[in-house]
Amino acid sequence: MTTRRTFHTSLLLTYQEGQRVFFVRDSERTPLTVQKVGYDATGRHPVVFFEAPDKPPSAYPHHLAHVDEALRPTLVQLELSHRELAGQVNAHTAGCSFCRREHVWWGTALRCLEGKRLIDAVGQVLYYRDNIEPWLTGKPVDPARLSNGQPVTVRPHDGPELDACVSRIATGIGWHEPGEGGLILVRPTNDQAPALYPIQQVFHRP
Repeated sequence: MTTRRTFHTSLLLTYQEGQRVFFVRDSERTPLTVQKVGYDATGRHPVVFFEAPDKPPSAYPHHLAHVDEALRPTLVQLELSHRELAGQVNAHTAGCSFCRREHVWWGTALRCLEGKRLIDAVGQVLYYRDNIEPWLTGKPVDPARLSNGQPVTVRPHDGPELDACVSRIATGIGWHEPGEGGLILVRPTNDQAPALYPIQQVFHRP
């Protein structure tokens, strides 16, 4: 049986045949059985395929989570994976005549296929670290890792929870950096006016 100790930090979001996963945006967390793992039509993005007659037949790895909590990557593992993958990008770029032409670290236009895959892998790990891991563990947002337009859920003490997106500017409030004064500025998706909420009431929404 797979355990935490068998994780390789650069393979945290790799799923194996027969494992049980669910879509992170599925409120019911319906279990799906992994059938195989491959790449999309571009050959660039890894895709997980499963036996799911009533669900989409495939998904990107960072949009899934293990049903078994013991198999989910921890924050420490995700941080290690990020550093390892970044090192692999740098090493590959130094030795690749195509990737060396790319002047922006995150850029992919001039990179070879392997370089594109590595950059995508870094992005997937960061997305999982900053969105999925805190959502699965029920932690409030980390203001330092919030970006403008990022989906969140607000759980006010005096009302129902609401879906929203992080905002940095609003009429009547002005410019507001996430976490400033212990507050997060959000724009509700139900067309309510933007408002400030305490950090501890704002949670990640996949």
